[in-house]
Amino acid sequence: MHKDIIQIFFKLIRIGLGEPVEDFPILDSTQWQKLYTLARQQTIVGVIYKSIERLPKEKRPPRELLFKWIATTERIKELNQHINKTAQKVESQFRDNNFHSCILKGQGIAQLYPNPELRTSGDIDIWINNERKEIISFVNKFSKSSHAVYHHIDGLKIDGVEIETHFTPSYMANPFANRRLQKWIQNESIKQFEHCTSIGEGITIHTPTLAFNRVFILHHIYRHFFYEGIGLRQMMDFYYVLKQSFTKEEQEETQCIYKKFNLLNFAGAAVYILREVFGLEEMFYIVAPNEKYGKVLLSEILSGGNFGQVKQQKNTKENNLQRGWRIIKRSLQFIKYEPLEVVWLPYFKVMNNLLYVRSISNR
Repeated sequence: MHKDIIQIFFKLIRIGLGEPVEDFPILDSTQWQKLYTLARQQTIVGVIYKSIERLPKEKRPPRELLFKWIATTERIKELNQHINKTAQKVESQFRDNNFHSCILKGQGIAQLYPNPELRTSGDIDIWINNERKEIISFVNKFSKSSHAVYHHIDGLKIDGVEIETHFTPSYMANPFANRRLQKWIQNESIKQFEHCTSIGEGITIHTPTLAFNRVFILHHIYRHFFYEGIGLRQMMDFYYVLKQSFTKEEQEETQCIYKKFNLLNFAGAAVYILREVFGLEEMFYIVAPNEKYGKVLLSEILSGGNFGQVKQQKNTKENNLQRGWRIIKRSLQFIKYEPLEVVWLPYFKVMNNLLYVRSISNR
């Protein structure tokens, strides 16, 4: 897509974050349609609608597209209300069966936004602090089509919402870095299962702390970047995590954790994007921006869309082997930036499949 439209798109995003509207240009219907397409691909239609509300009438989209934008935004609001209630219901169902749980990303992160109801929601990711076998056995009571991988089991569906039930929030292909990551997660787990967040009138769920999310949200972006791709919605999540601010001591502690998991370079790339796209102020840089890596990451985000779905539309019929090979080929593009993670990825894919087979045989 033309660079001028991309820059206008970034400007539109920043207007919703408080940037002045005076220098926003008057656009024709074709340009506005391209902006709407970008917003849909990056799953930020709702949050960008707040930008449009700030524009003077003569600079807003054509009437027909504006109504379409409004209708989509209203559906996002309704879905968020439904998922808020479902998230509480899911937690209750696990708690009633003696499982301690915590809702990752999604509805908890949305509360950091000025208008939580406008963040496009997805499925519900719930982290359970119990043994893997216990969790798989419980999920299989309610789903005959579950699929277990290293970090979660899917197949559970409540009130029409898909649930990913996590044994651990995340992982790394590099087994040595992953061992350090899993140890850190375990050490931090108690705090996360005790931390509560209000997500609506009379609705409270357990969510990770800000300190945990400064690491986890970045790592979630990192992992998906190698596997399928990542979108601006996930970058916006990280933006709002950092905008909650942090002390110098917290910054140094977070940087030490990034270093331990080989995330410093990627963190710099993410901060570069937060600066260029969202206008993140220097006081919120958790690390210094990495322009070279950041440009690569931003290019991938813009070409792939949310979770790389734009690039993957032609691969909808691929089997597990084809998908695994595609992921490995994709990761090889970034070997000079993350050599250890890329080199270990084929090993991890094989071991992950073995784990799945073992999970099935133990049902």
